Parts: sequence; structure tokens; C-alpha cells
Amino acid sequence: MATLSEELAKFMMELQFEQVPQEVIEKCKLHMIDIIGISLASSQFDFGRAVFGAVKKLGRGANCTAMGFSEKLPTASAALLNGSLAHSLDYDDTHIAAIVHCGASVIPTALAVGEEVKADGKTVLTAMVGGFEIVTRLGLAAQGKFHDRGFHPTSICGTISSSLIAGRLYGSSFEDLTSGVGISGTMASGLLEIEESWLKRLHPGWASHAGISAALLARNGFKGPKTILEGKSGLYASHLYGDSFDLGALTKGLGKEWETLNIGFKPYPCCHLAHAFIDCAKILRERHNFDVEEIDKIHCLVSPRIIPILCEPRAMKYKPPSTYAAMFSGPFVVAAMLIHGQVDVDTFNENEIRNPKILALADKVFWKEDPESDYPKHFPGYVKIILKDGRSFDWRERVNRGGPENPMSKNEIKEKFFTNACKAIFKEEADQIIGAVEKFERLPRITSLMSKLKISRQRAI
Repeated sequence: MATLSEELAKFMMELQFEQVPQEVIEKCKLHMIDIIGISLASSQFDFGRAVFGAVKKLGRGANCTAMGFSEKLPTASAALLNGSLAHSLDYDDTHIAAIVHCGASVIPTALAVGEEVKADGKTVLTAMVGGFEIVTRLGLAAQGKFHDRGFHPTSICGTISSSLIAGRLYGSSFEDLTSGVGISGTMASGLLEIEESWLKRLHPGWASHAGISAALLARNGFKGPKTILEGKSGLYASHLYGDSFDLGALTKGLGKEWETLNIGFKPYPCCHLAHAFIDCAKILRERHNFDVEEIDKIHCLVSPRIIPILCEPRAMKYKPPSTYAAMFSGPFVVAAMLIHGQVDVDTFNENEIRNPKILALADKVFWKEDPESDYPKHFPGYVKIILKDGRSFDWRERVNRGGPENPMSKNEIKEKFFTNACKAIFKEEADQIIGAVEKFERLPRITSLMSKLKISRQRAI
């Protein structure tokens, strides 16, 4: 009987472009556009430059493009940088039920290895789709429990899927693909003890780097275990000890039901769990004629399992000590939307996180457990605003925006790309990237796209 690693390896090895529905291909290309735009924007920040400075010292070589920079890097180093950039603004896609940021590891891995081996677009797209299908199922099997145990599923799941993407593009054998899963399983980590640090930004980049490393180890004869997923000391048993998980989700519908279609785009550059609350605040602001100075209290109903992420500890959430901490503060983002009418990249700068108007309003936000929440199936939100004169207005968003049940349009995703990409490159260059991605499966070499992702100008943010 085949192990789970063998089943995933077989799927990745045998997947053909012609098997993939056109809507899945088009969705994958939209995710590529989204991730590239975010990565280019992130390259202009200090955290992006810090990762670039480090990876230049990891090894010699100039195989692959460093998005938003002028120099090329070794393959695994480029994937480490580009994956970190993709997640650094917390603006990248999410599979809601799996609670995994998918594109931030899948796309940098596929583009880096594809560029190294001079692959054509159709080959790279096929590997990307395989990666999306696997990374989502790895998260689904955990049933939301990775977060509960303090692990970041984006890093854990991304490492394993990256090993299979890289192995496929390197032309590895079935045995080597299986070994790569086993090797990558022991590298799969990512702790959510992030406090005021930049650590979470690194997770998908490290997943890409580790996955490529695992694939190369296996391809060069290093043997990995076949039962790294279901074994008694394997990934799920070790990480979720004492909790239930569903290993059947790893292969359910694989190759027939396309989870890529269930990956959502993010309309706001902050924790996805907060998006429904931002939209509630936006709707209330637009539908009712009140001044923020009239607000007495704001009541939020929050899914019990995400209270520690958005609402606690109070001192950090009501007065975020850093721009990154503000991205994970429910009170801060609700207050920012009510005051400015928008939440975007500029919301999370040093001046805004100290804005006395935002902080004063955030201090009026209170929360209770939401008895109607169906998390993690959806990331719902409820906001009630009570004015000083006793009037009150409330709104519930049962399905957060950006996913298949409440989607962003293709034009919205493209506009998001241009806003992000043009922090690093000119509009004409961004247009060329869009054009190259839209015909990606017809590219004889993906190097024609990758050459467009280097920095053309520096722009202060």
C-alpha cells in the first residue's frame, strides 16, 4: 500500500498541463501577478533589504532573479528572498479552510527552479498548480490545529509542497520525489512566537529554500523516510500531538477537485482574520452619517480561536509597538478604517501606528466571543458601533472578501498589482509583466518574464 508521501509524489510527477481545467490555469496566473506585485513592493522596505543582504552571503552563483533588486542569486537563495518578500506585507493569498498562505512559497519556488533549468511556461505552470493543490491539502489535514499549537502552517506546508515543485522541475525520479517529501518533513517548522519581530515574514521564504534543499538532497541520493506524514513520529503526530487531524484530506479529490479555486486574494495588507471586521467598519462608515468623535464604544464579536491573534494581549493590540504588530491588531485596523475610510500599505507606517486619533478610537473597541462563528470554514466578523447619543449601528460579514464565495474581480487584483509593483518599477514595466504572465503558458523560457522583475528605480516609501 502506498504511503501518503508516495501518493503526493505520484500526483506531482504525473500531472499534465492538459489535465488542468482552464479556470485553474487562469487562477494560478492571477496569483502569480498578485505575488509578483507584493514582492516588488516589499523589496523597497528595510525588511526586504535585510533579507537580500543576508542571502547574498549564503553562497555564490547567479542563477535566479531577486525580485526588486538588480543582482542575481543562487536558486535556493533567490527563493528564500522572494518567498520572504511575498509575505512581508501580509498582503498575499490565503486558503481559508487550510489557513495557509499558498502563493508565497509555491510561486517563488517554481519561478526560481524554473529559471535555473530554463523551463518553459507550461512546465512551470503545471508544477505551480501541483504545488497549490498539495499545499492546501497539507493545511486542510490539520483542521486549523497548527495555529492552535503555535505553528505557522504556511511554513510547514510550504516546505513539503516546495520539495515536490522543485523535484518535478529538476526532473527527479518518483523515488527521489518521495525521499524529498521525507527530508522536507523534518525541515518543516515555523513558530508563531513572533512578538515585535520580523520572523513571520521569513516563513514562506524559508519554506521555499528548505524545499529546494530537500529536493536536491534527494536527487543526489540522500534517502528520506516514506512515512513522514502519517508516521507515529511524523509531521502531524508530532506537531499536533493530542489533537485530531484528518490525513484523508491529503489525497481527497486530488487531481479531480481543484483547491486552487478556493484560494482567496487579500484586499487589505494585514492579518486575513481581521478583514471581515475592516469591511464591517467600512460598510457602517459609508451607510451611516456619523462622525468618529461621536463614537462611544465599538463592540466586536470574534471567533474564540482567533481572539489570541487579534485581541490579546491588550497592551500590544490596543497600542501596537510596531508596524507589523499593527497588522495583527483588530482594534487598530477597525479604528483606522473608521477614521480614514481605507486600509492599505500606508496604514502601517511608523506615523500611523502612533496616530493619536487611531489609538484613541482603538481604545474604544471591545470584544466578546462570537457564538455564530464557523471558523475556520470562514473568517467572519461582527461590529457594532454605539454613539454617545445612544444610537447604534451594526453589521455582520459572514464570509470575508476575496475568496470564491465573496470574490475580488480580476480588475481589482490587477489594480492591486499595479499599486504594489509601481512602488519599485515604472507603470510601463508593470504592463509588460502583466502581458508576460497572461501568456505565460506560451513562453518558451520563463527567463523572459524573470528579466522584467529586476529593479529599475529606487523609490522612497
